[in-house]
Amino acid sequence: TQTLLVGPAGVFHMKHQILYSTVFDNDILEALAANRIDAAVVAEPFIAQAKSVARIVSDCYDALGTRYIIGCYFTTQAWAKAHPDAAFAFSQALAKTARWANAHKTESGAILAKYGKLDPVAAKTMLRVDYAPRFDVVEMQPVIDLGARYGAYEGTFPANELLFKG
Repeated sequence: TQTLLVGPAGVFHMKHQILYSTVFDNDILEALAANRIDAAVVAEPFIAQAKSVARIVSDCYDALGTRYIIGCYFTTQAWAKAHPDAAFAFSQALAKTARWANAHKTESGAILAKYGKLDPVAAKTMLRVDYAPRFDVVEMQPVIDLGARYGAYEGTFPANELLFKG
């Protein structure tokens, strides 16, 4: 068995075996503090909280680069063709919301805490992303390429093949 660690400088072969386990986000900090696990891939809002019980070694997303899409909305071609006005209005609402949230970090953080059921203190101290005010297909490619590199699917493909062209 070969174990690899992905980091910003590339892929490193590990000398020691790593056993993988799934721990739900809300249990990770407790598992780290109790030494039931030695390391974790932690996402916000838990990174800010993890600093009290663990040392941060790396941002696992560094392997993707500085700008990439980690989440987006999808629909079928049939729906997009049947509802072009709604699809356009939805994309415009997302862009407007992104611009507002980026310009109003405190207010958008309070909304995130409320609807994400986050600790308000953690929401104020956690690392926040900038929401993309526009879609850039180039930002999809690093995720696709990394998935192909590590066997999520066979071979890479151009990100624009996923786009509706109607």
